[in-house]
Amino acid sequence: EGERIAIMNESHCRGAHLVSLYVATFLRTVKREWGNVDKHRVDKFYTAVRLMIRESYKYMAVRHWNLGIIRLFNDVIYDEALSHESE
Repeated sequence: EGERIAIMNESHCRGAHLVSLYVATFLRTVKREWGNVDKHRVDKFYTAVRLMIRESYKYMAVRHWNLGIIRLFNDVIYDEALSHESE
């Protein structure tokens, strides 16, 4: 039983890592392309970011708000969107 839980927990974390990598890549791409967005496409970019953040929260909810996953996503959002050092 304990081994089964360990295997499930390992795949759980691996999945979270891949999802966080996807979100990080998305945010990095948005940040890179932001300067090239014209006034007609800004709303589409905002909508895409909102949808990605919403899906991230839904993913965390499905994972029962696991503290490790919350920290992982918090780090991704901080590093890729909020920190000046990521430029």
